[in-house]
This record gives sequence, structure tokens and C-alpha cells, in this order.
Amino acid sequence: MHQAPAHGEEDFALTRAHGIAVPETVGDDGRYLAHVPLFAGVHVYKAAEPVCAALAAAGGLLQRGTLTHSYPHSWRSKAPLITRATPQWFIRMDGPERIRERALEALAGTRFVPRGAAADHLDGGGAAGLVASRASAPGGCRSRCSWSGRPGRCCATRR
Repeated sequence: MHQAPAHGEEDFALTRAHGIAVPETVGDDGRYLAHVPLFAGVHVYKAAEPVCAALAAAGGLLQRGTLTHSYPHSWRSKAPLITRATPQWFIRMDGPERIRERALEALAGTRFVPRGAAADHLDGGGAAGLVASRASAPGGCRSRCSWSGRPGRCCATRR
């Protein structure tokens, strides 16, 4: 068994609990990053054969088999997803800086074209809602979908 702390919640928690650093090994495009020995540039969905071959060559492959289990997928496009630990930042909306209040005041004084376009971007979650609506399908949507009930807009590739 192996640990993949950047690609699964349980592995991440266990690794962090033991004070082990969590490396970033997979890029936005699903390929191993340049600093990953042996597999740099290989897409994670095509890595099983080269990884098993390298393990076998090193005498470290004890057994290989097939398991059937569910994988995460985009509820919008049905494309398969991978879990990645990436550097993130958070913003305090309700602190002494009054960011939420100031943002709502600015929105109230903004003319949106078409009218009601603000609802497309803020769902009551402030900055968190804005980020979540744009980042929920890593790698982009594989097919055109109906984002917010508007055909012709792609849910994940809007920037």
C-alpha cells in the first residue's frame, strides 16, 4: 500500500498528523510535474503501466490486481476528476475590515448588463461563492453545458 497525501483526504490527514510535508506532484493539466522522477509529463490516468513497470524493475511490486470502486466526477460534465492538494488562500469576509459589507455596498452601486448578472457570480457566499463557482471542475468542462440555466455557457471554463 502507498500514501498519496496530495490526492486523497485520508492520506492527506494521516500524512499531516505525522508531520510529513505534502508535495505538489500533479499540475493543473493532470500530468506529473517536471520534478517528479521517472513520470514527469505522464498523465495520471496513463501512469498505471509505467508506475507498475518501475516498481517491478526495482523489485518492489509484490502483487498487482484490479479493483472496482467509484471515482469522483464532475456533476456537470461527468468527466472524471482527481483530488489534488494545492496552495490556497482564504479571506475573512466578516472581520474588522468589513469586506462583505463594503463589497455589498459596491455591488449596490454597480450597473450590471444584463440586469441581474450579479446573481450569476454571488450566491450569498461573497468571495467564497465567486471562487467556488469558478473552481469546481478542475481542468475545464469537456462538453458545453447549461450553466445557471443558460445554454451555451460553459460551467468551468468561464474566467
